[in-house]
Amino acid sequence: MEKVFKGARKEFKDELEATNGSWRILRITSLVDLLLFNYYCYETDRKSSYLIRMFNIILKIKISYLLGELKISNDLPSQIEILKNEQDKILNAYDDQILPFKEKALSYIVDERTLLQEMNYLKVVCDLGLDAYQDDIFDASLLSIFSLIEG
Repeated sequence: MEKVFKGARKEFKDELEATNGSWRILRITSLVDLLLFNYYCYETDRKSSYLIRMFNIILKIKISYLLGELKISNDLPSQIEILKNEQDKILNAYDDQILPFKEKALSYIVDERTLLQEMNYLKVVCDLGLDAYQDDIFDASLLSIFSLIEG
């Protein structure tokens, strides 16, 4: 189990360093679209790399809610500096989100239909443009994805 978390965190950190956290300028619905895209890729290829990407995208969504909306400015150099300065805060938020999740993950059993239902829910909310996602759907999706990676 710890291997999965370490691998996911390493991928998250590597992407954060390479892109300076540029995903922070995305709207939540854009991240949900990216999540759904990776889910459909997983359904097609059955590669666990898509599940790890989904895991990290959900954490990006949760972190975006936690840190609040990032204000975009026309001054690109200052915007890049803001994103660079947020990296430690983002990694700390990632770790804070993972800690309670690890305890739940040990006892959670899921089948693939559960993940499909969660993704369908997210798609409906996204398509309707409600932007009113329940935080617990992301927690449930994290548990489902982790179960599938471990299983």
